[in-house]
Amino acid sequence: MKNITFIFFMFLANAAFAQCFFGVNAGTSHYFGDLAKATSPFSSGNTKAVVGLEYGKYVNQKWDIVFGFNVGSLAADDLSAVDAGRINRGYEFKSTIIEFQFLMDYTLFDLEMDGGSALKMGVSSGLSMVYFDPRHADDIMASLVKDNESYAPFGLAIPVNVSLGLSSEGVEYFVQVETRKTFTDHLDGFSNLVNAETKDSFGFFKIGARIPIKNLTGNDCL
Repeated sequence: MKNITFIFFMFLANAAFAQCFFGVNAGTSHYFGDLAKATSPFSSGNTKAVVGLEYGKYVNQKWDIVFGFNVGSLAADDLSAVDAGRINRGYEFKSTIIEFQFLMDYTLFDLEMDGGSALKMGVSSGLSMVYFDPRHADDIMASLVKDNESYAPFGLAIPVNVSLGLSSEGVEYFVQVETRKTFTDHLDGFSNLVNAETKDSFGFFKIGARIPIKNLTGNDCL
């Protein structure tokens, strides 16, 4: 127990004096739920846009602490499904997505290259709070949902991200694939009406950059 306590406080001490970074990213958002089911889960839903900001600390060579904010939208329409039953059902939705997340980012490998550049692959996970507001273009459908569904427009999700980055002169440029496992079946506004057996999920595909705060302000952290 003493060893665990010692390691924990050493970790906090490292975090307190670590260099910080600011990140920006943008890409596409993808819905995986009960609507618009296709032959592949990656082709379900409609492709929408997402943008994000990050603030984090380099704890050591392997670990980063990251606080993130994402805003984008999700959408799906049964008319894009491959199943005739779903096409005839004709459910659809559009929703704004706002997410606040806390992540622990682990570097799987960091390979130094000629010229001082480095190739980095990382994975991260943690906890996020998601706000959503599913809306329906058809007034009859909107009334049907209102009469049959009841839910809060926010909830928790488990984020899992995999990134591949290239560092040059302290700045890391990256490509990242992200998934979100939610604890709600109402991301699309439908649950009782579709007799769903699983919770909804969504994901992002992004490109972005992480810039050390020292490059921007001259200080290690804000």
